[in-house]
Amino acid sequence: MFPAELTDPQTGKYKAPWMENFQEYEPEFFAKFQEFQEAAKDHKEIDRKTEELIAVAIHATTRWPSPYINVHIHQAFDAGATIQEVFETIKIAARVGASTVYNHGLTAVGNTIRERQKAEAPTPRRRS
Repeated sequence: MFPAELTDPQTGKYKAPWMENFQEYEPEFFAKFQEFQEAAKDHKEIDRKTEELIAVAIHATTRWPSPYINVHIHQAFDAGATIQEVFETIKIAARVGASTVYNHGLTAVGNTIRERQKAEAPTPRRRS
């Protein structure tokens, strides 16, 4: 089930605005992208419900906007996911995503502090 704004009226298939731009300005590369997309759907060990829950987690973590994340939520439900499974998926994504933010952000802060200390540049601490 795709929202009307993401459905090609002629084929009924998923067609987002970015795809139209991609196809118009890079038609050869777009065709290869479409081939890759189709090939990537051919998996044997992961069922469709799990695939869609993974997509929901990725979209939630990367803040992919509606209606795009909604497409995968619809497809997860269509594949048999429950509301609770979708919520748990998002909770897991939040936990992992928060760790990623801390890892990247705090590592960068530590590196920057060391660079500034080495250059003898001020790096203020908490104001008291």
